[in-house]
Amino acid sequence: MSESVTALEETVRLKEAECREKISPVVDRLSECEQELGKLTKMDVNQFKAMSMPPSSAVELMRFLCICLGEPTDWTQTDDYKTALFNLSKQDVVDRMKHVVLETRDEVSAEILPSLKPFLEDANDSFSVNGMRMICPFCGTVSLFVQTVAEYVRVREEVRPLREELVKLTAQLNAAKEAA
Repeated sequence: MSESVTALEETVRLKEAECREKISPVVDRLSECEQELGKLTKMDVNQFKAMSMPPSSAVELMRFLCICLGEPTDWTQTDDYKTALFNLSKQDVVDRMKHVVLETRDEVSAEILPSLKPFLEDANDSFSVNGMRMICPFCGTVSLFVQTVAEYVRVREEVRPLREELVKLTAQLNAAKEAA
């Protein structure tokens, strides 16, 4: 094998490792989120739905959930909670969250990130998984879901140029191997 092919193979290997290194932690987090979603029961969801006046942080969390699920969030102050409940009851919300984590995460638009900024900046305080779990188990899992989806989208966008470069390098490597 020629030196140029060997050098290209090494470059491809390093670029693959760089992509894996950046994406691996968020893939682990997706697995954790999937497990947490699997633990939720209808009773957990119904416990949240049964709240007549949930804390404002829980209502705001539902807004962030709706953003991640592509639901409208143009709510007025008086109908926030009712709108969230309506959006969440259209179909099984837990199944929808699982679907995003397992199947459609690459389709989630990076345009959601600015809308999630207030959540992400306060994710360790008002919207922490443990803090939200104190309201109810469903809220804790929703907090984990929103954090995970946002992190995945952010990292995916960060890694996109690396992946594009990797595709080009792989094509160059294949062409060099054929020519050799």
